[in-house]
Amino acid sequence: MDYVIQKDDSSISKLAVKFGAKASQWPEFCAANPKLVKHPTYGCVYYVGNHVNIPDTWPGAAPVIPAPGPNSPAPAPGAPSPASPLAPAPAPASAGFFGMDTKTILIGAAVVAAGVVAVYALKKKSQAAPA
Repeated sequence: MDYVIQKDDSSISKLAVKFGAKASQWPEFCAANPKLVKHPTYGCVYYVGNHVNIPDTWPGAAPVIPAPGPNSPAPAPGAPSPASPLAPAPAPASAGFFGMDTKTILIGAAVVAAGVVAVYALKKKSQAAPA
């Protein structure tokens, strides 16, 4: 099953539990996603927005789609069929660099700018100090 990593998917073991598997089944996730970068501590590394495969051995990997009954409403025109692949998640309107919101980017830029000014001031001070 194709899945797009969400902001709250903080660890592979929590992702396993989210899909009905045991937390100890996290190595199956890395095995099902050979393109992910391997990590000695975390198994494999993924980021928000990555498209990954959920192992078929996890109970929640195959969503149960109820069969249409006699009183089921007709699907909306243009609605995807249950068998269609997942579309990529749309980026929020405020998403900026790597999915961070504008406030996070501005705070980060201010911290970097303050650090540059501090380093420049220390360099000037050390050049002005008498030998």
